[in-house]
Amino acid sequence: MRPFGKLFVYSHDLARIVANIMCDGHLQMDGKRGSVSFYSKKLSEILRENKRFEKLFGVTGHVYPDRRSDGYKLFVTSKEIAAFLESAGVPAGNKTNKKYGVPSWILNSDKKTRLAYLKGVFNSEASVYKTTNGKYERWRIHISQYKNTRLRTDGIKFMNQIKNMLNDFGIFSSPVRCAKGNKRKDGTDSICIQFEIERKNFVNFIKYIGFEDPKKHEKLLSAVRGVKRG
Repeated sequence: MRPFGKLFVYSHDLARIVANIMCDGHLQMDGKRGSVSFYSKKLSEILRENKRFEKLFGVTGHVYPDRRSDGYKLFVTSKEIAAFLESAGVPAGNKTNKKYGVPSWILNSDKKTRLAYLKGVFNSEASVYKTTNGKYERWRIHISQYKNTRLRTDGIKFMNQIKNMLNDFGIFSSPVRCAKGNKRKDGTDSICIQFEIERKNFVNFIKYIGFEDPKKHEKLLSAVRGVKRG
């Protein structure tokens, strides 16, 4: 295993891993043991993430079917890697019940590192959809996060950090708003914290961030082509 140090802390590869685990993954610290997992319905995303771990940490994770979501999961067992990712800003345990934000080393980093983080967040969490009112089509990119209701303020702060990072690349979005969440298994209530990006910002979104999922990418292109035709 490679030694860890500042080389990794200021790496855009690490920023992407941090974003992916914060959004569609899980970091577990349990006494002498530690593990990192990443989930996706697409095997291609799992394999890309595995390559990032190989490149950055010199380890190859284990890929398994994830029967809960009819997808796949990447599992890396390493107390050293888990502890390092926690120090880099990934919250351990149940993320819905944890306070966290965009790590300061990413907020204060160069363009490439900030974009790597945004790519991870949006490829993990965002969706593209269209509503129609007569002949008028309205396209939006939607992103949301569920938090324990007692962490409402912290969740809003995190989403506003994402919004502000987007602004730096000419991608502007709606105000952050809250909607009713659900009752969790532990008996606590959650709240959905969300915002949207309108179609007029899609060109810059494609230019700087984009979607690796072909279907989502094609939806963006269809929306942009519709504007040009109009």
